[in-house]
Amino acid sequence: MNRAPTWAMIGGLLLAAGRLGAAPAGECSPYGANAHIPDAATLQALADAGFAWVRMDFNWFQIEPQKGEFHFEVLDQAVDEARARGLHVFATLAYSPKWAVADQTCEDGTSDPCLTKPPAHEKDWMDFVITTVQHFKGRVRHWGMWNEPNLDAFFEGTLDDYVDRVLVPGAQAVRWEDPGALVLGPELAGVADSSQWNGDNGSCVLGVCTFNGWEIDLAQVLDRAGSSMDIITHHFYKKNATALMAAVIDGEFDSVVGLVKTHSSLKEIVDRYAPSKEVWLTEYGWETPAYGGWTGGGSVSEEDQASYHAAFLAARDQVASGTWDGSDNDPWPNLARVFLYDARDSVVDGHLYAFGILRVDGTPKPAWEAIQAFIADHPPACPPAPPAWKTLPLIVLEQGGEAVRAVDLWEYTEDPDTPPEDLVYSLVDAGDPAAGVAIEDGRFLSAYPDPAFHGFTQGRVRVDDGQFQAEAEFGVSVKPVIPKTYEASWLRPVVDGDLAEWGGVAQIQLVIEKDWIGLDGGTPAGPTDLTANGRMTWDEAHLYLAFEVTDNTHVAQEPAESLWLGDSVQFALDLAGDQTPRAYDDDDDWEVGVALAGDDVLVSCFHAPTGAVDCPVQAAVVRKANRTFYEVGFATGGMPPETFGMTFLVNENDGSGREGFLQWTPGIGLSKDPSRFATVTRVGGPPPDEGGIPDAPAPDEGVPEAVADDPGAPPDEGLIEDAPPEPAVAEDLGADPGVDAGQEVLHPDGGVVEDPGSGPSPRGGCGCNASGTPPMGEFALIAAVALGWAVRRRSRGPQGPAV
Repeated sequence: MNRAPTWAMIGGLLLAAGRLGAAPAGECSPYGANAHIPDAATLQALADAGFAWVRMDFNWFQIEPQKGEFHFEVLDQAVDEARARGLHVFATLAYSPKWAVADQTCEDGTSDPCLTKPPAHEKDWMDFVITTVQHFKGRVRHWGMWNEPNLDAFFEGTLDDYVDRVLVPGAQAVRWEDPGALVLGPELAGVADSSQWNGDNGSCVLGVCTFNGWEIDLAQVLDRAGSSMDIITHHFYKKNATALMAAVIDGEFDSVVGLVKTHSSLKEIVDRYAPSKEVWLTEYGWETPAYGGWTGGGSVSEEDQASYHAAFLAARDQVASGTWDGSDNDPWPNLARVFLYDARDSVVDGHLYAFGILRVDGTPKPAWEAIQAFIADHPPACPPAPPAWKTLPLIVLEQGGEAVRAVDLWEYTEDPDTPPEDLVYSLVDAGDPAAGVAIEDGRFLSAYPDPAFHGFTQGRVRVDDGQFQAEAEFGVSVKPVIPKTYEASWLRPVVDGDLAEWGGVAQIQLVIEKDWIGLDGGTPAGPTDLTANGRMTWDEAHLYLAFEVTDNTHVAQEPAESLWLGDSVQFALDLAGDQTPRAYDDDDDWEVGVALAGDDVLVSCFHAPTGAVDCPVQAAVVRKANRTFYEVGFATGGMPPETFGMTFLVNENDGSGREGFLQWTPGIGLSKDPSRFATVTRVGGPPPDEGGIPDAPAPDEGVPEAVADDPGAPPDEGLIEDAPPEPAVAEDLGADPGVDAGQEVLHPDGGVVEDPGSGPSPRGGCGCNASGTPPMGEFALIAAVALGWAVRRRSRGPQGPAV
């Protein structure tokens, strides 16, 4: 580029009306233009003229103005507008932000700018390149390493600085992130004496040097780091088209008699140091006079500019084919692309830069018309290329899991003639049907295996571009899962958040190393940041669960319907043990969430298909220091089944949103899937002094004797059915004396909301959020029954301690 980069170079990016440009000319087209960061109108004019390529400025100081803070919005629009018009993008990465340079006294916009200084640390540059290439992967695959680094107006560093801090690490970053991308460079200015690296080297007599400057610069860069570049790029500005092509293919001669050679040609340097590489001339042009009252401009008339551009394009075609009359050094088919400078005139601080083939207002100069006519008469002879595949990655998942949109086929297909959205993919061989391989949304390879399937299968996928087809193999590996089991012993705890009575119950330990599922890429810092254990017991009408969570930061600010977004626990039950895959069924599956928000205990229940009308749950939560104790009673409406499915998870939020969760087994957090729950077996029974497990009473028997003898057993549920619908503990848990009647009970109420992180969540049932007080008549009835139990029990002699 012939002017220093400034913020003013950024285009307006205004959308232009009118039709899109001509059909894409294809990657093989040699015709390109520089456009900085173009607006839609400029891109439309280039497409209408027949160009196939546009070179854009991907300026580091604009993209990452603060370390780690990336802004791609403007370039996203420019790239997408170009691609929509069939233009291929060549992106030049350059120009440092202030934070990335060693000298922090610099200031952009002064005589000591920061943006032209080399990065102080290669890692900062590599991080920028990796992030940018990753962001534009699939849309941009040609990446240039800086701009004219042999001029101090663009790079204040040595040749070593360029090679070691920019070119080599930048090329590594591009290839690491996108193995299908190409690295271009070194983008040198074709100058002699003004080269900051070798302007005063070469053959020098009395201070006059020949064979100096750019040709030594290029030779040294290619010699040291030629393998870092896939395509060699160079810039030349000469007085006319003939002189320009001579510098490219023959070299330059003295201006007196024209017989003494003073500079090598670009072809000679490349043939010596990188003979097999493709060459792109990525800047050349002629500047027309100023207009509109601005200063600046050049001395070449608009008519001569048009003539030179058309003549140079013709010369390029002739040199590539070996028919140029101006030289005996052709053919040189390596000269594959040429990018004129500039697409459009621009004004910076009142100074007009008039290299464009469009004026500042976007109207065409004669050069635009001459180029359009030439390209129309000399369309690029691009043979249609068939699509090609990169190696598809192996899809790996656990038994019972799903691989949704596991492989984006666009990223693994190359077709220079066909936009990705026009490619058609199909399965030639889906492999084992039980693997459930499918193509979704026209481009994503997914796998939905049968829950019983495990093992390896492979198949073939086809891409069709309308003219050619290509096939590739894919593989799916489903790892078998060893089922988790748990034995739930008998215990009737008081649901008060005090887990002392749970001391003898087996624990399920969850730790970060094996049980953490991250949602934002982060991981808890260690055991004090997040660990948990869970336990389960039963009695003749309930399941009880206890969770102890160590978490140095407790954040729970969401309402009950979205409590999963904060620190909380969730558990799910498949009471029938029927292991319905990939969805809760509508008869026996429950999901329950519990959280402590301030002083309030929140409970959320879900029971398909419409949510939880009556939430059969009582919960207590206590926070002590960095530990949270959850205790939950779940009324089963009768004896719990001998075996059933269950799992649980512990959500983590340290103040920046839900970061992830610890889970015992899959089946809640990422998908609703009872087939992946653990199997719980009910074992043991009440101690002898509890009178054994009672049989269900006949309808007319009233209080069964075994129950009446035991003040620790629940009264007849028939007493509860006649009670008014107050939000009391007994209403939902069968009036179990082992449940603290003063404990707050929450009954979620309302409809089902779609929860992207935790599936459907109910808004609740009765709307209760405080302990209820039964009417006095009910108190009298309960007191009379309790007194009768106590008298009868005393008549039978001493009893063991209450459980």
